[in-house]
Amino acid sequence: MAIKRRKYKSRREKFERDKRVFSLVFIFGMIALAVIAFKNRLDLYDWFMITFID
Repeated sequence: MAIKRRKYKSRREKFERDKRVFSLVFIFGMIALAVIAFKNRLDLYDWFMITFID
């Protein structure tokens, strides 16, 4: 039975992969925050007015 060896990946290749994953997570996270803020805009407006204006 042969042992399957993994292909060596350099630091640069790992960094490029991780950078791409991080950017995708960041983009989808920002989209999710924008949707949540849009759905709760009245609550956010009330909180802002009570906290900072009053």
